[in-house]
Amino acid sequence: MKILGRRGEKDFYDYLQNLYGIDELVVYDRRKSYPIDLNNYYIGHGLDNIFKKEKDETYDIKRRLVKGYGIKVPVMEGRFFYFVVESGYYHYFFKVERYLDDNDNLILEPQLIEKKKIDKKHKLSNCPLSICTDVIYTRYRGEVSVSKNSRNIFV
Repeated sequence: MKILGRRGEKDFYDYLQNLYGIDELVVYDRRKSYPIDLNNYYIGHGLDNIFKKEKDETYDIKRRLVKGYGIKVPVMEGRFFYFVVESGYYHYFFKVERYLDDNDNLILEPQLIEKKKIDKKHKLSNCPLSICTDVIYTRYRGEVSVSKNSRNIFV
C-alpha cells in the first residue's frame, strides 16, 4: 500500500508497509486526517444509550409483556434498540436488548437480525463504513428498515 501523509506521522499501516512493501495500486491518503481524543469522544445519537456501561435502575428493569396471537403468554424482556451498520452495499441490522439480571448486573445482548444487499440509491453515506440509529422495526411483521429521513448517521 502506498501511504500519503504528513511528514513525521506514523501508524500501524506504516509498519505493514515496511513489512510487505509498497503496492502502487492501493493508496491510503491520510493527509487531512486527525487523531480522535478518546477522553473527549462522544458517540451520541442513540448509540450512547445502547452501549453505555452505567446501569439505570428504572430504565433497564425487565418489563412483563403479554405476547401471542391466539394464546397470551407473559414474557419478561428488557428494552430493545435497533441500529444498522452500512458496509459497502450491505446493511446489517442489529437488535440490542438491555436489562438487569437477577443479580443486578447490566446485560447487553446484541443480535444480528438481518443482512440486506442495497443499491446505490439506498446508501446512507459515501463512507466505506457507517452506522445509523434511525431504524424502524415493525413488530408484527418482523421487518426492519432505515427511516427515509435518516439524519443520525455517523462514520
